[in-house]
Amino acid sequence: LLDTREALARSRTLATLGEVAAGAAHEMNNPLTVICGRAQLLAARLHDDDLRVAAQEIATQSHRLSDMITALRSFAEPIKPNIQPADLPDLIVRVVQQVECRANRQPQINTVFARPLPPVWVDGELLGRAVDELLRNAMEAKGSRHIELRVQTDGPDGRLRIEVRDDGSGLTEHALRHAFDPFFSAKPAGRQPGLGLACARRYIEAHGGK
Repeated sequence: LLDTREALARSRTLATLGEVAAGAAHEMNNPLTVICGRAQLLAARLHDDDLRVAAQEIATQSHRLSDMITALRSFAEPIKPNIQPADLPDLIVRVVQQVECRANRQPQINTVFARPLPPVWVDGELLGRAVDELLRNAMEAKGSRHIELRVQTDGPDGRLRIEVRDDGSGLTEHALRHAFDPFFSAKPAGRQPGLGLACARRYIEAHGGK
């Protein structure tokens, strides 16, 4: 009953967010497009280096704000996974490689596959995004030096289990309670929009998982 109430409250919140985001996107994207375009035009015409950099920063930040509005709108929209057979080890290895290429620092990622792994039917793109977000959080965790990504089947129903562990300092109680809330972030303001774990949860729930 508690799980059902929590899911209902979350769905109502998402519906409200979707309405707000849709209105915001409609009303704000056009002005932001004008601001970004004019700032880029100014940057191209200015000869003073400091002024040109300032104009470029206006364009960059207005584009960032537009991306955040778009991300919030897409977050609130229903997900329809495209379920297909997938080579899970190949999918996981490609995600790990992408995360390592993007990282400024590289804690060691140890990938462990339990054998044998049965064939899986998933939306490979959505599952890859979810694992990407978990690995990114592990790599950015304070004090994280080693990360283990373990893929196995678990439980009497053979449920697929993907587990990411890092040796960082962990989450505070407050951060743990709000980790999946849209736009919540324990990092300094301006670092991340705070949608990563919230989106990862939605991608997994779209598959009937937790």
